[in-house]
Amino acid sequence: MSSFKILLPILAISLLLFACREDEPIDDSEGLLFQLNCQTIDANANPPIYAVYVVVNYNKVKIASSTACDSIAKQDYEKYNIPNNAFEAVGGWHKEEGTVIYAAFEGQYLSFFQKHLHKASDGSIKELKTLQLGKYIDGKFDLRLPLRMEDLPGAYVLSKESGSHLIFVGLKDNGLAAEYFQTEETLPPVDQLNLLMATMEPDTMNNFEVQFPSLQFISDTYSGEFIETENGGIDLILTGEEALKLHKIQPGDDSIPTE
Repeated sequence: MSSFKILLPILAISLLLFACREDEPIDDSEGLLFQLNCQTIDANANPPIYAVYVVVNYNKVKIASSTACDSIAKQDYEKYNIPNNAFEAVGGWHKEEGTVIYAAFEGQYLSFFQKHLHKASDGSIKELKTLQLGKYIDGKFDLRLPLRMEDLPGAYVLSKESGSHLIFVGLKDNGLAAEYFQTEETLPPVDQLNLLMATMEPDTMNNFEVQFPSLQFISDTYSGEFIETENGGIDLILTGEEALKLHKIQPGDDSIPTE
C-alpha cells in the first residue's frame, strides 16, 4: 500500500490533534504517525532560533530553522499564503519577517516547504520565497542539505532602473564580513563589477554576523537573511521598510538582469 493511502485516513485526525510542541508525538495505531515538532534552541537570541522537526513513524529528522514556531490553524492559512492542500503548518513572525513551514501531499508522497514572508508598513504581506525542504517517499526522507558558512561568500546583486544594490560578502578571520554598495544606475555586466566597486565608497556593514542554522544576519546598520533557491542558488534578503532580494552571482553568469 502506498504512503498516500496509508496516511490519508488519519488526515482528519491530524488536523484536530497534531500540533507544534516539544513533547512526544501522538501515536495513531490506524496508520502512520506524523507530526511537525518544534524545539527551542535559543529563545533569547535576536532573532530567536527554533528547530523544526518532522516525525514519521517514529523517525525524527530536522528539516528547518525558524525565528518563530507556533502551530498555525487551518483557518489562518490564508494569512500566511499557505496553500489549501497543506494539512499541517508551523511558524510565525519575528518583527516584520515571517517564516512558515508546512507539509502537503504531492501525488503519493509528502513534501515539506518553507515560506519566507515580509510585512510592509501598511500591513500588506509580501512572499519573498517558497523553498521545498524535502520529501518523504517510500519510507525514506529526501532532504536538502543546509547552507554552510563557506557557501555564502560572493557578490549579491539587484539591478533596477530606479537604483541598484550590491553586497559583497567575504571571509574574514573565522567569520564573514560584508560591504554594501548602492548606485542610481543599473548594474554593468559581471566582468565590470570590480571596476564599478573601485569607484564607489562602500557602506561597511560593521559587526556583520550570520547566525547558524537560521541564516539570519545582523550588523550595526542592516539585518536580513540568506535563502537557498530552488535551482541551488542563494538569495540575500535585506530587511527594512521595503524588503530587497539580492541574487548571488553564480559561475558562468555574464549579465545581470534589470528589474
